[in-house]
Amino acid sequence: MRHLIPTTLAAGILSLALLAPAAGAATETLTGKGSDDPAVEFEMDVEAKVKKGTATATTITRVVMRNAKFVCKPTGDPSGRGDYVTFYDGLKIKRNGKFKAVNQNEASGHILNRYTLKGTATGKGRKLTLEGTFHAELSEGGLEFSNCDTGPVAFKLKGKL
Repeated sequence: MRHLIPTTLAAGILSLALLAPAAGAATETLTGKGSDDPAVEFEMDVEAKVKKGTATATTITRVVMRNAKFVCKPTGDPSGRGDYVTFYDGLKIKRNGKFKAVNQNEASGHILNRYTLKGTATGKGRKLTLEGTFHAELSEGGLEFSNCDTGPVAFKLKGKL
């Protein structure tokens, strides 16, 4: 029983250290409009830091897209605008600034929704820019049966660290 408390305490401290963001990194929420449709609004939570005087993004954890047009296939109805949110489990941004991820949920072998994010992150001084596309596909019974799809929606988000 004596060794249980120090061992548990050590394990807890180690897990906190592993989950903590890298030294100097902070979570920033970048916002912006759709590049081709200004009615679309974006929000992304990004872990970023200033390295050698230049803003550098390391991970993306959350993406929100509001008021995006969608079309349901194969019928084309209903169509309209909707809001979409997804979380990424530490989507890493490569050293060259590129990122790409697909997040999908399945049930009984059918894909219920799929979110595809790809683009680039660039830094200039303390300013950070994310540019790319976000694509949302939703279904009630599986994408192969009825697919409500936004298509790739372009974005350009800016923030200052």
